[in-house]
Amino acid sequence: MSSQPRGVPQARLVQLGGEATTRPIVLIHGFGSDRQGWLANAPALFGLDAVFALELPGHGGASIAVGDGGLSTHVEAARAALADLPGPVDLVGHSLGGAVALALAQAEPVRTGSLALIAPAAVSAPIEPGFPRAFAGLEDEDAARRVLEQLVANPRHLGRGLVPHVLAGLAQPGRRDALAAIAEGLAHHPIDEAQRAFLRDPPMPLLLVWGGRDAICPPDLDLIDAIGPRALLFPEAGHMPHVEVMGRFNQALLGHLRAAREGGGS
Repeated sequence: MSSQPRGVPQARLVQLGGEATTRPIVLIHGFGSDRQGWLANAPALFGLDAVFALELPGHGGASIAVGDGGLSTHVEAARAALADLPGPVDLVGHSLGGAVALALAQAEPVRTGSLALIAPAAVSAPIEPGFPRAFAGLEDEDAARRVLEQLVANPRHLGRGLVPHVLAGLAQPGRRDALAAIAEGLAHHPIDEAQRAFLRDPPMPLLLVWGGRDAICPPDLDLIDAIGPRALLFPEAGHMPHVEVMGRFNQALLGHLRAAREGGGS
């Protein structure tokens, strides 16, 4: 890493669609992704309320500054970006975004209407830095495709446009250094047993989704069993079940959010 991006880490909130009423839905992407990662899922939710994508520091249109790159930096930036939204807020997070959503729900349970986590990072095992470090250093299409294929069980689910989109993002000034700083910051984040206890008995409706062939954040089968019907394991999917089994995932998420609005669980 040549230099760490300077400035104040800030997240960016972007409305993807839907009409605002009283209960916005916020989608939080994983490492190296951005609002584009939700384009296959967000339209299924537009009939419920306004749907927002939250871009974390160092990603998409958020600040290039990432502070120390640690999880707490992302959580505080996310909290500030969401401060003006009416509550309660339904949080949906994937991987790094799942870790952020979980921390937000712990810190502000009254404000969190429901919580949906997709392969959340730092829940089942310490974050393995190999993938994020390799991602930050990608420079050509062949290498990018090899690294990105770790995200899915079947490479055809990557889509033609993903590799060019990733490389274009990495070409932006300061992006590689920002992501490298995040990779190092996350590498030292420990497992929080309080989070696991929180997930076993959450104060809000919960949906936990994992792919059985996830090579980035392997599924925690004991936790899935403990959570019971609020957890879904898609055996054929990798780290991106919301993309790999999009139809079934969207149906499950929509059911979870509808049940939460009716005052029940998932």
